[in-house]
Amino acid sequence: MPIVATRRIFVPESAHVARTLLGELRHAHCTLIEAIAEMDRLTREPAPDAPACATGRWRLGQASLERRLIVARICDYFIHRLDDGRRGALKELMVDDQALLRERSSLLARWPTNALEKDWAGFCEESRAFRGKKRAHIAMEQKLLYPMLQDAAKAAA
Repeated sequence: MPIVATRRIFVPESAHVARTLLGELRHAHCTLIEAIAEMDRLTREPAPDAPACATGRWRLGQASLERRLIVARICDYFIHRLDDGRRGALKELMVDDQALLRERSSLLARWPTNALEKDWAGFCEESRAFRGKKRAHIAMEQKLLYPMLQDAAKAAA
C-alpha cells in the first residue's frame, strides 16, 4: 500500500508543551478536588470508618503528588522564560507548595490511622482546615498557571 503524504501543520514546541501541561494540570486539579470532596464527606460522618479514611487519605496523597509533579514540570519549564513579576509569583507559589507539603507531613504524623478513633472530632477539624488551605492553593495555581500556559500556547502558535 503506498504511503500518502498528509498535510501537516507546524506547531512550535512551546505551544505543544504549554497545551499538554495545561491539560495535565486541569486533570490533576479535578482529581485532587474530587479527593478533597471525598475526605470532606468522610469527615462529616459522626464516627470514623478507618478503612475508608485510610483509602481516602491515600487517594488524596496520590492526587496531591500527581499535581505536585505536574506543577514542578511547569515551573521548571517556565521559570527562566518569564519576566521578573511572573517569575516572582511562580517562586512564591513554589514556596507555598513546599509549606503545604510540610504541613501535610506533620498532619499525617500527628494523625496515624489508629489515632483517628481516639479523637475523631479533632482529626476532622484539623484535616478540614488543611483541606481549606489546599483548596486555596489550587485556586492560586489556577489563577497563575492557567493564564501563563494559555498565553504560552497562543504566543507560540
